[in-house]
Amino acid sequence: MKLDFSYTMVIEFDNAVHRQFFAMRCIPQSNLRQRIERLHVEVVPDTKVNYRTDGYGNRVMEGSIWEESGLFSVMVEGQAETLREELSGIQTFGGVAEESAQEYDAAFYRQTTGLTSAGAGLSAYAELLREQWDAKHMTEKQCGGAFAGYIMHSLHDKLQYRQFTTDVNTTAEQAFADGGGVCQDYAHIMIALLRIFDIPSRYVVGIMKGEGMSHAWVEVLLGEYWYGYDPTNDCVVTENYIKFSHGRDYRDCRINRGIFAGCAMQRQQVEAVVSEHEQ
Repeated sequence: MKLDFSYTMVIEFDNAVHRQFFAMRCIPQSNLRQRIERLHVEVVPDTKVNYRTDGYGNRVMEGSIWEESGLFSVMVEGQAETLREELSGIQTFGGVAEESAQEYDAAFYRQTTGLTSAGAGLSAYAELLREQWDAKHMTEKQCGGAFAGYIMHSLHDKLQYRQFTTDVNTTAEQAFADGGGVCQDYAHIMIALLRIFDIPSRYVVGIMKGEGMSHAWVEVLLGEYWYGYDPTNDCVVTENYIKFSHGRDYRDCRINRGIFAGCAMQRQQVEAVVSEHEQ
């Protein structure tokens, strides 16, 4: 499928600021599931932008704005071709392979982090899932794509999507105890459970058709390839998704990081649009 996409972030300051430094992870790259055919980036105020690749393989654009300004905005737009499941040639329950794994990936993405560490609540729930799975699937191991899907379905049934009840520092354990949250929380909770079962998993940021904002989901390492699962929407990642970045949790791949000099309040607006390309 050919998709047109755009991601726009605008920050307005109530007083002029200066010496802005920014690092943005909203540049999609080509992988096994998506091919970026056109890409245009625009920063306001206009400034030189440098690009680098971080330790997770994500594309980062960085820059500085020294003059006074009451506004900072970034717009990324382009066109991507994304694969349907039947076109991937690499099939599991998880759908389309995102990319092949590196040698260190399995061990690295089994490690817990501050945001994905399991406490008593998640540990007890993992044991319940283990018992339920064993009762229904006596001959299947607690690993692989079907088990990852089982975890995803169970979380979607158990959690409630609720805005404004969590923030970027909410841990998986806290969100699970609260009974829900937003896509970031769903992803952290699923990752925490997968890592209890020693299944390598990672946090993903991107955009998707019909969302309007950035979105978070999970990739699971199955064999030699990563596959995407979206616990918020209870589905595998399809051709309607465009990936920006990945990491161990939210903190590794947050879209926007920056600082500025000056005394000002800021208001941020984000808009993401993904639509099927019209020939």
